[in-house]
Amino acid sequence: FIGPEDALARVRQTPLFRRLARGRQAQTHPLHAIYFDTKAFALREAGYVLRVRNEDGGFVQTVKSANGPELATRVEIKVKVRSMAPDIDAIPDKKVRRALKAALNGVALVPAFAVEMRRTTVLLTPKRGTTIEAAFDVGAVKTVGEKPASLPLVEFEVELVSGDARELVACAQSLTADLPLMLFLQSKAERGFLLAADAAEAPASAE
Repeated sequence: FIGPEDALARVRQTPLFRRLARGRQAQTHPLHAIYFDTKAFALREAGYVLRVRNEDGGFVQTVKSANGPELATRVEIKVKVRSMAPDIDAIPDKKVRRALKAALNGVALVPAFAVEMRRTTVLLTPKRGTTIEAAFDVGAVKTVGEKPASLPLVEFEVELVSGDARELVACAQSLTADLPLMLFLQSKAERGFLLAADAAEAPASAE
């Protein structure tokens, strides 16, 4: 869900949210992620997204499938790496590792865009056996390179940790009712790639 920042605060202030949180305290931490691809977006064309993000004092590389024809279901593979630089050889899944190398075909990876935000998370329990993570993200998607561009990022997300998926839908609908929040299915990666593509096509300014 996207909307104004004050709407995110209003979600957390509702009696329903407080009841579902059951006294749990919110955890807030900054996140910095860089998404990598070739200049021609070869990984995206092959249906993959590759990012490196700072997490818990270290660096975590994540590969996600988007629309890859080889994969019947969405794949998400995480692995710790030494720095913010991507490491294809660190991917534990041999099939995915080979697919990325084939898509790259020897072409170097470069930073495509970055996501810088502050994330606040709270675990919710709508009923016994069901746990949902509520996340509030505020920040920006930014291009990396000579042509700076950015998009504001203000989102409320819910993710099923365990239990009944139907509770996830009901929880999201109830928490956002009567608030200026709109369901938005375009991912941060999709917005970032569109921003990066627009920046790459924009003419260079002359001094």
